[in-house]
Amino acid sequence: MRITSTTLWKNTIVIFCFQCIIQSCKIDIQPSFLDYIQGGTEIKFAAAIDFTDSNGDPYLPTSLHYNHPHQSSWYVKVIRAIGEIIQDYDTEKLFPVFGFGAMLPDGTVSHEFPCNFSPNNPCCQGIRGMLDAYDKCLRHVRLHKPTNLSPVINRIAKYVYNIS
Repeated sequence: MRITSTTLWKNTIVIFCFQCIIQSCKIDIQPSFLDYIQGGTEIKFAAAIDFTDSNGDPYLPTSLHYNHPHQSSWYVKVIRAIGEIIQDYDTEKLFPVFGFGAMLPDGTVSHEFPCNFSPNNPCCQGIRGMLDAYDKCLRHVRLHKPTNLSPVINRIAKYVYNIS
């Protein structure tokens, strides 16, 4: 019987054997957000609220500070939206709230002041405390100018540094 190449390929089984030896292996695991939280990491939340007159007159519906009788201002909505999530990652729920760009009751213009008007303790208890401080502050300051973020950013950075 004559074997043709066609027959040979049809009836041939080819087996390959390999051996791989791993002498060293490093698995680099990146922790997830949940891993950090389960490990006890807390997120500290601080707010800086813009009281510059670029927001518009708070008594007019076009202002970002305007509180309609049946609808919260944009600032209240944002504080709630962010705060209600972040507060669950902080056991103390004490949040410093600062304002900038306002004329204070004493007539000075400030670009970094505690919204609760307590210079030694700018913290508010929970989101409700933040909203109360914001509301009280809005009723006692006049929106002013210019928009200057540097002082309030530096103030929050110093505050964070001092509590760490």
